[in-house]
Amino acid sequence: MTRIIIQQKKPSLLTGIIAMLFGLILLLFPTLTIVTFALIFGIAVLLGGATTIASALKVRDTGYSYKRKLTEGIIAALLGILILIQPETAAALFVTIIGIWAILIGAIFIWSFYKISKAGFTGKLSLLFGILSLIMGAVLIFNPFESSRMIVVFIGIYSLVYGISMLLINRKK
Repeated sequence: MTRIIIQQKKPSLLTGIIAMLFGLILLLFPTLTIVTFALIFGIAVLLGGATTIASALKVRDTGYSYKRKLTEGIIAALLGILILIQPETAAALFVTIIGIWAILIGAIFIWSFYKISKAGFTGKLSLLFGILSLIMGAVLIFNPFESSRMIVVFIGIYSLVYGISMLLINRKK
């Protein structure tokens, strides 16, 4: 019988330092981070719209029905411009959509709990996750901008802890 040995590579010191810096930036500047992400998204949507418009105009003379593609490109470009003009609103809207999704998922989990005839451990987990999802969704919907800031802070804490753990792992080498 052949023995396969998998060598696990330790993460680099640079990974830990980058994770710590990323975490610190998120913790020190959560609002700026949210706005930056929204701006990057707005630029991507605007460029996607411009590309779609250019593609539609390119096939205009070939007989291909380009109007749908042109309309799609114009809508995307306008949406990108709106996001660039109001990045805070775009971020809050995005968090609100996540909140609605969380409420729907929570409702499905709770519904499945009541539909399971034998509500054992899995059923109880379904009920618990459903309730937590409903609560999280409500928090995200009723306070989207603060919730997005909270999410960024949680990611910052995670990155900071991850970076510190990478430094500790590399220290033991």
